[in-house]
Amino acid sequence: MIAPMARPARSSPPAWFLPLIVMVGISLRLIQWIWDKSYFHDEISLLWNIRGKSFAQYLGPLDRNQSAPPFFMEIEKWVCLLFGTDSERIARLPALIASCATMVWFVFLARRVLRPWEVALAACLLACSEKMSYFAAMLKPYAVDVLVAVALTWMAVEVDRTRSIVRWLVLCAVAAAAVWLSYPAILVFAGVSAALSVRFLAPRLPRSAAYILGNILVAIPFFLLMHWVESAQHTDLMNEYWGNNFLDFSKPARVPLWYLTSLYKLDKYEMDGGGFYLVPLAAVGLIAMVRSGRCVLAAILVGPLFMHLLAATLHHYPFEGRLTLYLIVSVFILAAAGAGAIYDWLARRLKSASIALAMFPGALLALAAAGIAIHNVIRPYVFSDYRPLVKAVRARAEPGDVVYAPYTVEFQYYWPEIGDRARGYVPYADRIPGRRFWLVWSHPRPEDLRDLQAMRRWAATFAAERGSYVAGDNYAYVYEMTSRPPHTRWQ
Repeated sequence: MIAPMARPARSSPPAWFLPLIVMVGISLRLIQWIWDKSYFHDEISLLWNIRGKSFAQYLGPLDRNQSAPPFFMEIEKWVCLLFGTDSERIARLPALIASCATMVWFVFLARRVLRPWEVALAACLLACSEKMSYFAAMLKPYAVDVLVAVALTWMAVEVDRTRSIVRWLVLCAVAAAAVWLSYPAILVFAGVSAALSVRFLAPRLPRSAAYILGNILVAIPFFLLMHWVESAQHTDLMNEYWGNNFLDFSKPARVPLWYLTSLYKLDKYEMDGGGFYLVPLAAVGLIAMVRSGRCVLAAILVGPLFMHLLAATLHHYPFEGRLTLYLIVSVFILAAAGAGAIYDWLARRLKSASIALAMFPGALLALAAAGIAIHNVIRPYVFSDYRPLVKAVRARAEPGDVVYAPYTVEFQYYWPEIGDRARGYVPYADRIPGRRFWLVWSHPRPEDLRDLQAMRRWAATFAAERGSYVAGDNYAYVYEMTSRPPHTRWQ
């Protein structure tokens, strides 16, 4: 059994250790930002909405199947107005600033919850997170989601510590504004509010009234947001895209498997390469907190996860990858607590000569995180890097060439003159206009490269390859018709 968490250990990291970890984390985010990878299609589509719409229009449907909180859109609008939109780095500044602020604020939160060496481990996990660095250099709201989650969780921990009605109402006021900046903010608030109910729902009327008032203060702007914005930005394509990330009620026997699979995906997404034991460690940390009598604190940390799973169960908010990034806050803190609890349990049972074995879970987690960080510095994770690909095709293309690509917005953004000659799918061979056409790809997933090779084999049955451009994850092949094209298409 997991023993109750012991009192905070006297030993602490050196005074310089935590600031060093914070600086490493900020440096990794700056490196990703400095790499200046090109926009991918979602960023471009969102940027066109930011440029072309007003705040009032942000409250309605967005073009190109995009969805984003209106306050986030307005912040980006002002950044573009003040600094221009000629550089990807400029438009990504809000995400970079949010991610760096998260790195600092997370440490203050962890110090309220964990023991000194556990704080260092949690900070190391966040500093080295590949996804946190990646979304620090992206024109999307996911880095802001994490910052909001850290802020609301920290405020909830302070409310639990002080039992202050004033701090509770301040938390509610911040959450009421935050739902317009970050969609998951309502899930974080719902989770921490449920946890704090035991501190306020008591026979004393003023405390109960303050608790109810605070929840109403958040509920009103949230339901206005749902009515005005979320419903307007919801499209059939989104329903189709996110369909696999909702609980399927048509297969009751697979319901438990869906929850287990969702938690496994959360593991893998938050820390690829070391995440297969991340959530189990977090579960150990949760149990240790409960056994030590910190039940409300444990509920504050795990509440947002349960609320998100509930939302996915009710088909209101998908449980998938980047939409769960904000849960990294609770997962890393609980995983560090779990590593500390296992250390305590092993240290009491091992001989002094073998005490190093007790450090193994935490050390393994830290080494996995460091390995991911080093790899990300050498070869940063990107969804796609179309800018050099478009430049290469543009330099080699002849008038009338048609370009077939999985996504066309990158070509329309980086090569506006291409017009409708950038097309999103290959039609029947006998409907390809002109004599020459390009097959291009910029995507690192192996399954996508298999699709590209299959498409090339199909094209070779009626056309000859006349040139190519291959660099990194960018592929471009130009073909010229050599025979009468058949009425077939690549499947």
